[in-house]
Amino acid sequence: MPFVDLPTGINMYYEVEGQGEPLLLIMGTAADHNT
Repeated sequence: MPFVDLPTGINMYYEVEGQGEPLLLIMGTAADHNT
């Protein structure tokens, strides 16, 4: 699974799909990547 360690100490999961500009979606605390 692809993860990146941010300078804030957060370990963030990411997916690379398709083409185009990067898009960052920030979900609520009760959501996961399936939402």
